[in-house]
Amino acid sequence: MSKKTNTKKKTTSTKTGKKSAAVKKSAPTNKRTTKKAPAKQQTAVQKKALSSRPFAIAAAILLIFLIIVIIFTVYCGSRVNYGDLQALKYNGEILSDTFELNNGTVAHIEVITADGEPKDYNVEILPNPEYNFEYSVDGKNYLFSRVEDLSEVFNVEINDNYFSISANGGILATLSALHGSDVTTDATLEYNDFYIMRVYSGDSEILVKFKVYVYGEFLMIHPDHIIY
Repeated sequence: MSKKTNTKKKTTSTKTGKKSAAVKKSAPTNKRTTKKAPAKQQTAVQKKALSSRPFAIAAAILLIFLIIVIIFTVYCGSRVNYGDLQALKYNGEILSDTFELNNGTVAHIEVITADGEPKDYNVEILPNPEYNFEYSVDGKNYLFSRVEDLSEVFNVEINDNYFSISANGGILATLSALHGSDVTTDATLEYNDFYIMRVYSGDSEILVKFKVYVYGEFLMIHPDHIIY
């Protein structure tokens, strides 16, 4: 009788051990688990992010455009301020290719700009290389086309929106005044546009040829009359 009782006890203890092991396996762990947001909430956040992208792109493009404008204004501002010469006007008429300047007359030439505002500009009177000739001063030969500047001889005076020039003689008298000595030449000179008036400001310039009329300097024969 005592043997049977011991057997039952062992069986009972064995079952109890299995149960306790099962309990151990099912015991909750202490590890934290992250909760995922609901699918609807994630979709709403994504839509909000996507809807804000066009505004961010537009803002970035606008910022880049403003930076370019600022750089252009700083770098090119002086060119815009001192450029944009549009035309020259003399005696109420726009000068195109050539004009005539009477000897001894002070010509006031208006400088017209694109915006109507005065600009800083310069004026040069240069020889026209189309009518080149050789001349002599104190036995030394020169070429007319290589004369650098005749502005002082033509008494150029610059004002805000106009400048004045004047001639005191024909081509030989002009060269004599330039060199400070008498000029001689063997060339046959005619009544031509010996001079180029260059008005420039920044990157813009206006070139106009002109001749100086001196009574009796050149003899011009027409079919019906003679002009001195």
